[in-house]
Order: sequence, then structure tokens, then C-alpha cells
Amino acid sequence: MPPGEHKVKFGVSRTKDEKDQGIIMLVYEYRGVGGRMLTLEQESDGHSAVQVAKTAYTTSSKVEGEVKLVGAPNYYMLLPCLQHQGSSGRFVVSVEVDGGETPCQLFELTSAIAEPVEVHVNTAWTTELSEGYQKFCNPQVQLELPQGLHSVCVKVSRPGGETDQGLVAFVYKVDGQGRVSTGELLAKSGFNKSAEQTLEASLQGYPNRYVVIPCLQTKGITGDVVVSATCGTAIVHMTSLDDNTHVTGSYTNTFLGSDASDEFEGVPCKMCGGSTHQLFFRDDEPNKIMCGRCWLVYSQD
Repeated sequence: MPPGEHKVKFGVSRTKDEKDQGIIMLVYEYRGVGGRMLTLEQESDGHSAVQVAKTAYTTSSKVEGEVKLVGAPNYYMLLPCLQHQGSSGRFVVSVEVDGGETPCQLFELTSAIAEPVEVHVNTAWTTELSEGYQKFCNPQVQLELPQGLHSVCVKVSRPGGETDQGLVAFVYKVDGQGRVSTGELLAKSGFNKSAEQTLEASLQGYPNRYVVIPCLQTKGITGDVVVSATCGTAIVHMTSLDDNTHVTGSYTNTFLGSDASDEFEGVPCKMCGGSTHQLFFRDDEPNKIMCGRCWLVYSQD
């Protein structure tokens, strides 16, 4: 979730509407490195959790709850539980933030050492935000991390595959909130005519704040750009700092859990056609189910 305090509605429902046993959802403040937790006690690898909310515990097919949570750089773990050990079945986890006005991401913690999650933000060079090489008057994407030192891979790409301009990305450590006009340069990518550029940087997490600035060679060139980041020790939180260049609207985020006794291949994304276990949709277009990447870059325009 974005920084600040948010009203969060959360729940879990069994997809076959079973009501044969008790069900509950617990919410924990997650303190780890992106992997599945094997215990709720402090572990030598740094994983731990503190319970912050829970639903009622009742014999039903679904339960819901509400809580106020502080967003980035904090993470939270949702733990759906059934009454009887060994029970199996598919379920849907849903989260709505600020009445659907604020986007959030759900990720499954699938293993003790989870694969790095790639997070994407869609933005654009506009007539007002296209000043050329190493200028602050370009698109800006805020990047935040949990406490500690993290190795982060940042990629900027032109989704249309254009190679007519030199392309470069810069990472600055910055102060304050919102768009910036100054900062400490920490890393930059190569600079050549390419559809994408990549850089790697070691960044200290919270309370530090960083801004990624993609730049084109020539001032005044417009077009879309996708900024993405991966990290092996945390899930990166990124936010576009530019008005009208990122996803807006009303959101509901759901996760479809698979049956532990049956391999589940996922469902097709209606945007890119790929298979996904993680479902996203806008409240104003509930039939347009999409994967996490398409949800992040999707715009009605």
C-alpha cells in the first residue's frame, strides 16, 4: 500500500461455498525477506510477525474484517485458516483499501525463500515532462524498501519497443514527499539507443526514499515508459509521482488460493492472455480480470 494510514477491508471466501467447519482470517505485520513463514515466532533468518487484526471465527463459507493499517514501507501477511487440520480446497482472499480508492498488491509467499517479485509502474513522457538527458523534469517514480540494505535491479522500458532515442535511467536518494528537483545520484544505467535499460544498486531501506527518473536523449519526445524493480530480500514499493500517468480509479484486489491436494494452473488474464493465480479488477470493470502486471500498467485510455 502507499505510505500513510489506510482503512483496509479484508476477507476470505471458499469458492465452493462450503460451510462444514470454522474459518478465520488473521492479519500480521510481516517482518521478513519475502519468503513464506514456517512459524510465527522469531526466526534466525529474520522472519517474524505481529498480529494486528483478525475476522470473527465462525462456521461459514466466508469471513470479513476491517482494520486501519499504515502503508509503505510496512508489509502485512494475511493468514486464512480452517478449523480442521488437513482440510483442502480453493479460496479467494480479497482486500479493499480506502473503499476501493487506493490500489494495493497481494503476493503469495510460496516457499521459505520466495522468488523475487517484479513490481511495475506505468508512466509517460509528456510535453511537460520530457526535458532530455539527466533532467529532473522527466517522469519520476518513487521507490521505497523496508529497513536494511537491499540489492535492487531497476529496469526502464519503452513498451512499444522504440529504439529511435538514447534511453537512460537514474536513481536518486531524495528528501521530502512528491516530485523532486534535487537529489543525490546513486546509480545510473547505460545510455544508448535501446528499448530498455537496466541498472543494479545497493540501497538502504526505510526511512530512506529514492526516485527513479527515466530520460530520453531528445527534449520534447513523448511516449509511454514502464519502470520496474526486483529485489531478492524485499518486495519493492513503487509509486508514480506524476498526475494522470498512472492507474487511477476504484480497486478491489483478490487472490485465488489453490487446492493443496490438486495442481492448479491458474486462470487467463483478459489483457495479455497469460495464466495467473493472482486476480485483479477495477470496480467499474469487474469482468476485466487481469494479472498483476497488467493491473499495474492498465489504463482506460
